[in-house]
Amino acid sequence: MFEEDNYCFCCGKENPIGLKLKIDETPDGEITTKFKVKREYQGYRNVLHGGFVSMLLDEVMAHAAFRKTGKKAVATGKIEVSLKKPILAGSEITIFGKVDEDRGKIIKTSGKILNPNGEISATAKAIFVKIK
Repeated sequence: MFEEDNYCFCCGKENPIGLKLKIDETPDGEITTKFKVKREYQGYRNVLHGGFVSMLLDEVMAHAAFRKTGKKAVATGKIEVSLKKPILAGSEITIFGKVDEDRGKIIKTSGKILNPNGEISATAKAIFVKIK
């Protein structure tokens, strides 16, 4: 059921309409990616849609959980996103995710989005569940 086929909307290289995000790891173990915000992804005029913000944060936190578990399948059990500042169309944002706690079957993560000025635009916390 939870199989990787390189068609993920966020990071899959085979998805013709996907974002094809390049996922990296920082020296201190955080997962990161950069994303150029297109107007096509707006909610309000020239502002990135909140659902898109949630999706980007979910993606980096999921990758953090994957790396922690050695690429074992995990599923988002719960996600909480706080929008701090509007993310404007045309800007390039940096998204970070990390594992805060590994409790066996449950992995707690956190994430953030920085705007081009280095200010926090959004934060998130999520619980991932390991799937056999």
